[in-house]
Amino acid sequence: MLETRHRAFIALCQRVTRCHEQVLARHRELEKSHTAGQVSTAQMQADHAAMQAEDEQMQQEHQQLVEAHLKIAREHAALLK
Repeated sequence: MLETRHRAFIALCQRVTRCHEQVLARHRELEKSHTAGQVSTAQMQADHAAMQAEDEQMQQEHQQLVEAHLKIAREHAALLK
């Protein structure tokens, strides 16, 4: 059972990582267009707010994964006793 949950956890980590990579790539593209002066100030402010919200979401997801991993580690340690 623990192995199945661990595999599911690994799959979740991979999905979250891919999603985060896409978000970060989009952030890099937005920063390039901002630096090149291709967007209005209002659009830059809106993009910045959206990027901040996405960054906060990624941090929350990361923390949830860390907590889930710690739980699995504790359960594994308990099984080894």
